[in-house]
This record gives sequence, C-alpha cells and structure tokens, in this order.
Amino acid sequence: MDQILAEEEVDDGTDDLVQWTLTDHLNTVRDIAKYDPGTDTTTVVNHLVYDAFGRVTSESNPAVDSLFLFTARPFDADTGLQNNLNRWYA
Repeated sequence: MDQILAEEEVDDGTDDLVQWTLTDHLNTVRDIAKYDPGTDTTTVVNHLVYDAFGRVTSESNPAVDSLFLFTARPFDADTGLQNNLNRWYA
C-alpha cells in the first residue's frame, strides 16, 4: 500500500506537529488538517487546487505546506520537481 496518512514534523525541544493529509482518488493531497489538543478539534488548515499537470493553482493557506502533494509524491519546492519513485518529474 502506498498512501500517506499523516505527516509528522519533529524539531528539537518543541512539540511535535502532526498534520493529516486528506486525499482524492489519485492520492493527491486536497486538504491538510491539524489537530488542536487544547480544543480537542481537528480543522482543515489548507485546501489545495491543482491544474491537470499537478501544479498548485490555488491554496487557502500557503503558510501551511506539505512534502507530499500531487499523487502523494514528495515535492521539492527548491527545484520544482516531484519524485515519482524512480524518476524526478517537472
């Protein structure tokens, strides 16, 4: 099975941050949700829209990002490339 369920960001000395990636039928991340233990609620903090080539055309909160985007493959923002297992694609 090749599906991202959650993404955890761990920093030294700070609380761990877990964000949940909500995907469509292609495993493309459409929403990113975060849990707030103070209020015991989970909220969608970023909604993403893509074009036919997998480029993000709009998002509700660009400050909240994820390593996994189109088809749930790792995306390198510095190069603009997506890792599709054996190859990097633009």
